[in-house]
Amino acid sequence: MSTNRLQYIERLRFPLACCVVLIHCANSVWREALCEQSSLWEVLMYWLSHSLPSFAVPLFFALSGYLFFLRPTVWNGQVYFKKLERRVFTLLVPYLCWNLLACALYAVQARASGLPWPLGNSLVHVFWGYRELRGATFNAFGFPLEATLAPAQMPLWFVRDLMLLVILSPLLRWLLRHAAWPFLVLVGTAYYLELWPCYGGVTLIGLWYFSLGAWFGVRGLDPLHHLGRLSRLALPTAVLLLVALACLPEGFWYSVAQALYVLAAMLAAAVLAQRPVHGSRRMQWLAASSFFVYASHTIVLLPLSRVLAGLVAPLGPAASFAAYLLCLPLTVGLCLAAYALLTKSLPRAAWLLTGGRK
Repeated sequence: MSTNRLQYIERLRFPLACCVVLIHCANSVWREALCEQSSLWEVLMYWLSHSLPSFAVPLFFALSGYLFFLRPTVWNGQVYFKKLERRVFTLLVPYLCWNLLACALYAVQARASGLPWPLGNSLVHVFWGYRELRGATFNAFGFPLEATLAPAQMPLWFVRDLMLLVILSPLLRWLLRHAAWPFLVLVGTAYYLELWPCYGGVTLIGLWYFSLGAWFGVRGLDPLHHLGRLSRLALPTAVLLLVALACLPEGFWYSVAQALYVLAAMLAAAVLAQRPVHGSRRMQWLAASSFFVYASHTIVLLPLSRVLAGLVAPLGPAASFAAYLLCLPLTVGLCLAAYALLTKSLPRAAWLLTGGRK
C-alpha cells in the first residue's frame, strides 16, 4: 500500500492528542466549580469534553492495531521479536520515564505542602494502578465492575494497555486470520455490555478497537477505501449522533448513540484527515509533538485549572466556563513550547520522553 495513502494517519496524531487534552479539561476542578454555580454550564462542559472527543482514544487504539499488523507479509518469531524490540524504545522507555517524572513531581508537591507521599511503597501503584479513572460501575445485567486504574502519569494507561496488546499480538493475529468474526463478535459484545470486570484495571476498550484496526491491517486493506459508502456517510452520521447526545438523557438509548457516535466519528476523522492541507512541515512537527503533548498535558493542565478557577470564581458561571475553554489552547501551547525547548536544548531527553518519534 502506498505510503502517501496513509498520510492521513500522520495528520490525525496531533488533533487526537488535542482531543485527549479536551477530555481532561473537564477535570474535578471545573466539575466542582460549574456544579456549584450552574448545572447548565456543567452539562455543556460534559458534552464538549466527554461526548465530542470520545472517539479519540478508540481511534488511537485502532490506528495502533492497523499499523502494527500492516507491513509484514510473513509473520514469524523473528518479525515478532523485532517488533517487540522496537516497542521497547517507542513505548516502554517513555512509559518508564514519564512515570518516574510524575513520581518526582509528586514528591516535590508532597514536600512543599506537608502532605504524605501519595503513591505508597509499591512500584505496582506507580507503574500500573495508582489512580482510579472512574468509580465502581455496573454492567447491563447489574454486575459490579471494578474501577479502571492508571499509573502515576495518568494518561499513560493507554501505553500500558497497548504494550499488553503488543505482547499478545501473535494470538490476536491468529484469531483475526482464522476466527475473525466469532472473535470480534465476542469481544464487541463483552465490551458494549461491559461484561469484562476490568481485572487489574484493564478494560476491553484497547482490545476491541485495537482488534478492529488490526483486522484491516492483517488483510492489508485501506479502511477508507474498503468501507466505501460508509466513509462518505460517516461525517453527517457523526454530527447527527452528536446532536442526539446533547438531547438524550443518560440511559439505554444514550449508550447506544454514544457507541455509534464513536464508530462514526472515528471514520469521519479519518475522512477529514485525507483532505490536503497547507504547511506540511508544520504539520509534521505537530505530529512529532503529539506524544509529548499527550503524555505531559496533565502536568500543565491540572495546576492551570486550579489557578484559573480561583481567579474567575467570583465572576460567575459564564466566566468559569470561558476559563474552562481557555484551558485547551493554553495547555497545548505550553506543552508545545516545552517540546520545542526540549528538542532544541536537550535532544537526548526529548528522544527518551517521546520514544524517538519524529
